[in-house]
Amino acid sequence: FRRVLFRSGVSVKKLASALISLLCISQVSAFENGALNLTVPTNLIQNEATFAVRHRFFGEAKDLNTLFGSDTGGNIGLLFRYAPITDLVLNFSRVRHNREFTFGAAYALHSDYAHAQLQASAFEYTLGSEKELRRNLFTNLALQSNNLLEHLILTSNIGFDGYNEKVGAGFGVDYNFENIFPIGMTFTERMSIVAEYFPRIQEKSGITGKYDAYAVGLKSQTFGHHFEIMLTNSTAMDARNMMLGTNSNDIHFGFNINRKF
Repeated sequence: FRRVLFRSGVSVKKLASALISLLCISQVSAFENGALNLTVPTNLIQNEATFAVRHRFFGEAKDLNTLFGSDTGGNIGLLFRYAPITDLVLNFSRVRHNREFTFGAAYALHSDYAHAQLQASAFEYTLGSEKELRRNLFTNLALQSNNLLEHLILTSNIGFDGYNEKVGAGFGVDYNFENIFPIGMTFTERMSIVAEYFPRIQEKSGITGKYDAYAVGLKSQTFGHHFEIMLTNSTAMDARNMMLGTNSNDIHFGFNINRKF
């Protein structure tokens, strides 16, 4: 086989590079433009799935003695999504903090100008040392623009927390650009600077935090994966909890790893 390639003037290295490039383009282009904490409209087709690991360190990012806050542990989340049919997604998640479970479904609509998704999720958690489970529904409308001017993606969420009986919102900006590193150093196709902001809406004593929640990070898109590192003032990792705000303005380090199957 190698002799045939040599005679045809095609090297094994060139063929491997071409195959890797094709794999990168095909999978990255099919992966939705994900966010740090916001929900985004899915573009999964039938029988596709994603798995995500999310982590937020409890310690302060500026504390070098604890290695950017990693010595004090962190909040960990696992998220699995499956599309039984195109644009209809079933999702399941488990978050360490308050031992929160979530199960829901979402359906997305797409156009040449923007994308939308309506999601309804049942959740339950145990607050602190309490033994009684708190459970209800969270509904969330996610809107996302196309890649404006080839570099800018805007995302917004508006949700209703049935247990706390409050409306919440979140907004995100994704400025994306081609990989700035040499192709031999990384398989990254595109990179993004991402920012999110969750203003406290319909504040309620004992429920909403003292401060608005936000996150700023860097996203790397490679074949079948999205990697995101961030700084945030909250250890939450989903839209519902970010919409509740935070009681501290300490900055934490966090990351997400997303895989598409």
